[in-house]
Amino acid sequence: MINHLRRWAFPVATVMSVGLFGGMLYIAGPGRVLSNIYRVGLWGFAAFFINSLLIVFLIAVGWGIILWAMGCEANIFHVFLGTLMGFSINFLTPSMYLGGEPVRIYYISRRYQIPTSQVMATVVLSKFQELSSLVGILFLGSIYVVFNENLSLIFKISIGAVDIAAGVVFLLIGRGLYSNGGVFRRPVDVFMKIGLFPAFFRRLRPKVEDMENLIHKALQRDRGAMAVAFIAHFMAIFLVVLKPAIFFWFLFGRHRLALGALLLVFTLSQLILASPLALGALGVLEGGQIGIFQLVGIDPSQSIAFTSFIRMADLIMVAAGLGLLSYFSLSQFMAWKEKPKL
Repeated sequence: MINHLRRWAFPVATVMSVGLFGGMLYIAGPGRVLSNIYRVGLWGFAAFFINSLLIVFLIAVGWGIILWAMGCEANIFHVFLGTLMGFSINFLTPSMYLGGEPVRIYYISRRYQIPTSQVMATVVLSKFQELSSLVGILFLGSIYVVFNENLSLIFKISIGAVDIAAGVVFLLIGRGLYSNGGVFRRPVDVFMKIGLFPAFFRRLRPKVEDMENLIHKALQRDRGAMAVAFIAHFMAIFLVVLKPAIFFWFLFGRHRLALGALLLVFTLSQLILASPLALGALGVLEGGQIGIFQLVGIDPSQSIAFTSFIRMADLIMVAAGLGLLSYFSLSQFMAWKEKPKL
């Protein structure tokens, strides 16, 4: 029964997401949405897509710096390919932030014959820096949420509570990683103690311990490199904030959205994307964006045109990432077939 439900979960969620997207498009008015897309034009989309590509590239740069600092001399082009493949998997998982990390680990470890635990340590550090940057900008955005007159007091308190909780969690994780306090090792020990998949966690524990030791040494020894990597990750998240600015600059004829409006839109949008939703929050994000952009005076047809640009840029990168992943998987399979059997 459970396997049957799992088999149908993704197709049903996909159909629902597409249906929601169609519903939001109908509410906004397809003609008006297409008119806004046409007004932004090809150059507008080119600028928007370059910005989206730069986000992935900067994350790859941050990860590459961590790799090099930890003794993994990977080519930045291959690091970028691994990041792009990971992004494509993130899009297909319930959360837009997690899911593609195993692909990044597998690709770099196989291409450069580096131990999995060593690459896993770099991916964990990269993801931690990326999400820490996200939480930091969310704190700034929360200031504008609190002072927005169109939001209820309960909603403002809820946003503040979520941000404070996220900040405390990341501070504790950061402290644990820096002091080698067993951030990941302790949960594994708990799972082994209660008898939850004991054989699996017994095999996993040495790798987790090795990974934590590598992270601890890197944070203690290469603080300068870690700081530069964090700047790259922070810049990537800041470019996410600028997405609406680029779109509406072309739509409104070089009209600029205020920084406060950008941070407000970013903060509320990320709460939607962080939710466990299928297929990149398709449909749900569009509905949320209509309400969010109305807080800053943007028409529903314009907000749906903006999310359509997000979808088009994501679709191109997801297709590229899945294509690269298929090619890499096929090349690995062919190499295995050609290996002489003993």
